Amino acid sequence: MIPQAKVENKFKTLREWRAFRRLPKNQIAKALEVHPSTYNNMEDNPQDVTVREATILAEIFECKVEEINFFE
Repeated sequence: MIPQAKVENKFKTLREWRAFRRLPKNQIAKALEVHPSTYNNMEDNPQDVTVREATILAEIFECKVEEINFFE
């Protein structure tokens, strides 16, 4: 049997992208121009992120919006 190569899932949650890029919450909050607690709420409730915020987050994480899982 041939072992299959492990394919990394390119879809990540906000928490996973932040950890992957090794970015602190306060740096992301500053880029979004929101309070750090507001960004924390985004990680807890990603389905509430606006299209504008999602676009900025994709730029911060250097990914496509489609690669962010907003339905944790």
